[in-house]
Amino acid sequence: MTGLALTRAAQPKPVVRGHRPERSGRRPGRLYAVDGIRLLAALMVALHHYAGTRRVDRPGNPVWGRPVSDVMPTVFHVAAYGWIGVEIFFVISGFVICMSCWGRTPRQFFVSRVIRLYPAYWFAVLFTTGVLAALPGVWERLRLRDVFVNLTMLQSGSGVRNVDGVYWTLWSELRFYLLFLVVVRMGLTYRRVVVFCCVWGAAAMPAPVAGFPLLELLAAPESAWYFIAGLALYLMHRFGQDLLLWGILGMAWLMAQKELGDRIDEVEHVSGWRGAVLIFTVFLLVMVAVALGHTDRSPRAVAGDGGRHDVPPLPDALRGGYDGHQPPARGAGRTGAGGGGAGRVPGAELGGAPVRGAAGGGRGQAGAGAGVRGELDRPRGFRQVSAAFELRHSRGIVSGSIGGGGGPYGRLAGLLGRVLMLRASRREDRKRVPQYSSS
Repeated sequence: MTGLALTRAAQPKPVVRGHRPERSGRRPGRLYAVDGIRLLAALMVALHHYAGTRRVDRPGNPVWGRPVSDVMPTVFHVAAYGWIGVEIFFVISGFVICMSCWGRTPRQFFVSRVIRLYPAYWFAVLFTTGVLAALPGVWERLRLRDVFVNLTMLQSGSGVRNVDGVYWTLWSELRFYLLFLVVVRMGLTYRRVVVFCCVWGAAAMPAPVAGFPLLELLAAPESAWYFIAGLALYLMHRFGQDLLLWGILGMAWLMAQKELGDRIDEVEHVSGWRGAVLIFTVFLLVMVAVALGHTDRSPRAVAGDGGRHDVPPLPDALRGGYDGHQPPARGAGRTGAGGGGAGRVPGAELGGAPVRGAAGGGRGQAGAGAGVRGELDRPRGFRQVSAAFELRHSRGIVSGSIGGGGGPYGRLAGLLGRVLMLRASRREDRKRVPQYSSS
């Protein structure tokens, strides 16, 4: 069994400009509550187009033949508010894009967006064009050259109509991606994302009356505040709440309620402002609960030796100069979830020296198809005292939850790991001769 090679006394973690400490226990992972909200929003939009638009409530409409409010009045009154699902999507997009881009390069961000959006979008454009060619009469079919322009997803910026009117949302998403790519290129930190929200909001607010078409095109005032709300919510999720983030979220709500009213007056004409604001406010409160961790499944778990176990994060001293938005020094960092802890901790440094050989006899790879990989969180259960580690809780860096489930071998590996770590740190303490100032 290999001990921890602690070759230098632990130094304080360097302060990175623009970096704010993350919340304890926050790890990147799938938020199933957000997936559920996204599904609900999709169903709302589908129901709205099926039975809640002004078009289907007109006499002699091509869908129902008579006003849908006469066919199913109760469904119509509910479906009339389904369009708010689009605004919900925008907020979730701000949240999820910020989460998925953290620690990525601009190239990774660009490739992931292209792969995720364009194949499905191309299929939708071609399928809709084929249906309109086979069954004309629902709405006018575009010329072939306009269909080709639609394949770029840039048709709204080129003055070309959408093959399907609902594609307007993709133009809003695309502008958000292009703007946020600037921050991704600089490196995502708390401060930079906050500045981005403030600058974008300051540009979007006067854009409709500025008489400057390029500003309105880039600032996207009809959707900017929804994305800004999502970004603020993710910063709450990652770093914790503060007055600044609440202020950004409050400003986004104030501007969003105006945009909701404008859309009702100019586009929808079938729903009321009070009901729309109520639905949107309830959604934001649910997203606040998600951001603050009230919907997290507890304990945070990984698949181990036939069970689920909480995985404690590593202390600051083992994280070295990793500041939360730069990649680790030696790879992505992997924690074995199989039989006996990590064989090596890449990317972790102690006072400039790499740390190798975490306790345990495992291979250091994720066992059973699962494991903790990637970005490490703030320490929980540890604190640094005069370059040594003091355990505040009963679990160590390599415990039974990582090194083999709850079995006796996993617990033994965790105990040996703690013993080796403490012995090595005390050995380094004895080598140092403390110098005391006479003043």
